[in-house]
Amino acid sequence: MRVLDFVRHVEVPAFTHFVAADHFREGRTPGGLSITWIGANFLRRFAHKVEEYASARELDVYELKRSAGNDAIIDDIGGQPETTLHDVWVLLERQAHGEDGPLRTDSRPNVFYVRDAEDVLWAVDAVWGGAGWEIGASALDERRLWGALASVIAR
Repeated sequence: MRVLDFVRHVEVPAFTHFVAADHFREGRTPGGLSITWIGANFLRRFAHKVEEYASARELDVYELKRSAGNDAIIDDIGGQPETTLHDVWVLLERQAHGEDGPLRTDSRPNVFYVRDAEDVLWAVDAVWGGAGWEIGASALDERRLWGALASVIAR
């Protein structure tokens, strides 16, 4: 049974070198993006990650029809759920002040599936908290349920 509804495609540009520690920090970036909180799991698993080249690509944005865990979501995507930290960053920058766009800004999570510095796939979530973005990470085996209407962004 399907748990996701397709919402839209979104383009992300190519990149040659992306250092997570240069971008994912609490505070305001020179471009105005505010990160008000970064969870301990994210810091432990992603802070030292460096991503090398990826070509421009199209991501798919979905909305959860009902609460679902990571296994059901990944099965429903049926292809390649994995995105990059660069993808997450590009989308956050496009909505630096909570503007309308592909990401939810209504306190529901935006879920991405990203490999950490040790090549383990994690669920990375970004939530608009009103004053900025809150970034967390959950192991796929945590049995966490993502609530209805959360967004899932996948390749």
